[in-house]
Amino acid sequence: SCFHLVAFYLLNVSLEYAASFWVHRNRWLGAVVLVNLITYPAFFLSVPGLLETTCGIPIAEVVIAVAEGAVLVVLYGFKDWRRMYLASFVMNAFSYGVSILIGLLIRGYR
Repeated sequence: SCFHLVAFYLLNVSLEYAASFWVHRNRWLGAVVLVNLITYPAFFLSVPGLLETTCGIPIAEVVIAVAEGAVLVVLYGFKDWRRMYLASFVMNAFSYGVSILIGLLIRGYR
């Protein structure tokens, strides 16, 4: 449902922002919100079949991290491209790891 997508989006932005606090850039929260607004719909709506495969989500996370890194490079300048891509991969790895942990906890309580 739409409510669930919004809730997952807000959780994802929160996790990615927390994972990348070390970047120390002006308007960083806004940048994290923006890159997720751009990539989040693609992640959930464009590749639903891929997301159902065993390695589909990790592949999608890598593609999203590359796309988010590119957006961050455009926003913050090409001279800092390594830091922006590192931030993007850390953000996505962290949110993916937390989602796995949540999934394991939910399965454990059933």
